[in-house]
Amino acid sequence: MNAARRALAIAALALLPGLAPGGAPPGSNLLYSNRDRSLAITAWGGARANGALRLHNGCAPSNGDCVWVYRGGLLYSGRDPTLAVKAESLSHGAGVILAAGCSRNVPGCTWIYRDGMFLSETDSRLAISALGGARFGTTLKLSNLCRSNDLDCKWSR
Repeated sequence: MNAARRALAIAALALLPGLAPGGAPPGSNLLYSNRDRSLAITAWGGARANGALRLHNGCAPSNGDCVWVYRGGLLYSGRDPTLAVKAESLSHGAGVILAAGCSRNVPGCTWIYRDGMFLSETDSRLAISALGGARFGTTLKLSNLCRSNDLDCKWSR
């Protein structure tokens, strides 16, 4: 997307309730691991297309890379509302990244928040997980092993 189109997209999204570029938009939240409440989901290295999502212990509400807006089944970046959380593929162990061009019609971009878990709307057997355990730097992946008592698959404000 060229710079002019990107700026226009950000300006248009900023008019929607709950979305604004940079910082912490109204209605946004840090998403903490229920396994370790000192760890929050962040756009590792900054919000950018195809950027990885990992856990970090230094997140603050003022850091848009750690802020998320869940709206209409999509989980938008607080830093750049043109980016949304997407599964790289719909399979166990697939990476969870930020992607441009997400919409309700794009498989892997929509999520159902239920019982503290973000489940893929395309395949609700897959959930966003700190696969292998919630630790500083853990890369988020999809897991088909998540159960209601698995704190590595649960997220809260």
